[in-house]
Amino acid sequence: PLICDLAHAGDACRKALWVNDGLSFYLELLSVKYWDHTALNCVAVWLSSASDKRPFEQVLMRDKSVKILLSTIADADPATASKLLAPLIPILECPRLNELLGKSDLVSELLKRLLSLDHQAVDRKNILRCVQLLYEKSREPKTFITTHNLMEVLNTVVDNDESVLVREHGNELLQAMLVNTVI
Repeated sequence: PLICDLAHAGDACRKALWVNDGLSFYLELLSVKYWDHTALNCVAVWLSSASDKRPFEQVLMRDKSVKILLSTIADADPATASKLLAPLIPILECPRLNELLGKSDLVSELLKRLLSLDHQAVDRKNILRCVQLLYEKSREPKTFITTHNLMEVLNTVVDNDESVLVREHGNELLQAMLVNTVI
């Protein structure tokens, strides 16, 4: 819909969207298969352009919003998931939302997709970036590593992934986690 273009149209349009609960509209649009990636991209663009991210975080951290976001990613086929990963990255850069999502099923869903043969190398690299953001912003990184068995998962990626870039990114993340588990 044309309303999706408004998130990209500038501050005045985004302000009008905010006044008219546009963020909730985009979140509801996530549950419509054809529009899910467009809606998530709108949320990411809008969030990235906001000088004060707290009001967005408050809406995105609501139980209903988190459930919608998680189900959108969990239910996505590989082609759709590919379109969801890039907009997920700026969303994960919000500290409080990152912390909440880091304790949800999002991590296990991302790791399942990372090890799946259904995803292209660029998707697996984006998945690693998402996991890296969740790890880096975790208040308890050691617990995060052990809860999600990240050392084993990353070793599998480093040893077996066909893409050099994915193996390198996985190795960098693995080395960072090794330092954290020693300390």
